[in-house]
Amino acid sequence: MRRCKIKLCERPYYAKEMCQHHFDKDRRHGNPLFERELKKKLLCPVEGCTKNQFANGLCNRHNMQVHRTGGLEYQRLHDGKAQERNRARTAQWKKDNKETYNAYLASRKKRVKQATPKWADLNAIREFYYNCPEGYHVDHIIPLNGKEVSGLHCMENLQYLSAIENLRKSNKIP
Repeated sequence: MRRCKIKLCERPYYAKEMCQHHFDKDRRHGNPLFERELKKKLLCPVEGCTKNQFANGLCNRHNMQVHRTGGLEYQRLHDGKAQERNRARTAQWKKDNKETYNAYLASRKKRVKQATPKWADLNAIREFYYNCPEGYHVDHIIPLNGKEVSGLHCMENLQYLSAIENLRKSNKIP
């Protein structure tokens, strides 16, 4: 069996008296013994971070933080007052986009009306919403606007979920 012509290489012949590894290096770089220069590893410039740079001059963690939040001020923005800021921003958006918000409310109302069967006890549903504990949401077990199947707006399809669990669930079936 023919072997590669490069010294100390025991791989089998592929083309031009070289193995596939050295042939590809020769084809790409003009030298079958080409080796890339290793870049010096740079540390992330964020104060206190000891990880190597990954992309955009930051480590993976800080790069993803910038990607998700738009900046490195994540901790400052999450000082426990985010809920108040979000409420104010949402209220302002509702004022600035009345037509869009009204269209959303109308479509939601229509979707609930279509999903409410004639036999549903509306007084019991209203009472269920009224008795919702603080920090919880009323959730449809099978969502009214699901991707695979849509549920009904009736007592059997309602549950109390903590706000975080409900937002995680979105319109998915458990």
